Amino acid sequence: MDILIDKLNISYDEYGKGKELIFLHGWGSNKESFNPVIDNFKNDYKIYNIDLPGFGHSSLNEALSITDMALILHKFFLIKKIENPIIIAHSYGGRVAIRYTHMFGCDKLILIASAGIKHKKKFKIICKE
Repeated sequence: MDILIDKLNISYDEYGKGKELIFLHGWGSNKESFNPVIDNFKNDYKIYNIDLPGFGHSSLNEALSITDMALILHKFFLIKKIENPIIIAHSYGGRVAIRYTHMFGCDKLILIASAGIKHKKKFKIICKE
């Protein structure tokens, strides 16, 4: 299936019924990366497996920031009337999901080897005499 958001064609698959479960793939991948696990959830959840902009069958017209990606995801949820979803995200999809959750919240966030969690850096000065 396809949906138009901000002049971008967003490709997604939709399965099942019940509480919404969103899958977000990693960098250089697409929604098909989650196909092997989706069958395990189809009977209990309404699944949305999304190609992020610029990946798979989704279009991309210009470079987007993580915040832009999170806003597109939010618009997708508004159009589909998804409130407080459960998000399962891998790698780059996790980075988008972290930003989305920070901005809008979600019921549960499940991260798989996700990018975007930055550790505090300590300031060290090394002096050589």
